[in-house]
Amino acid sequence: MNKRQLAEKAGLKQANLYSGLRNPTLATIKRIAEALNVTPSELLYDQEDLKPRTTRERSSRLSRTKLNAIVICGDKHYEASTLKELINLCRNLKKIDANSTEE
Repeated sequence: MNKRQLAEKAGLKQANLYSGLRNPTLATIKRIAEALNVTPSELLYDQEDLKPRTTRERSSRLSRTKLNAIVICGDKHYEASTLKELINLCRNLKKIDANSTEE
């Protein structure tokens, strides 16, 4: 389907489709998604995320995902500055909890 056909199927003027693709409103996204028979989230989904990743690539990506997380567990506070640190922190807390419930 070309852009003209998409505009027609979505009920948009071709010129509006072009400008709408640069900075689309939610209504435009919904109309285009319906015309393509997909959900708006599928339309906006980053195709890079669909690629299979190696363990090293996933680990690298988690390490680069910056955040500022504070986890309070009982009377202790823990901090994590990457998604990988947060995942490891949660795993460790789960182990600690499992060990404390066994006693």
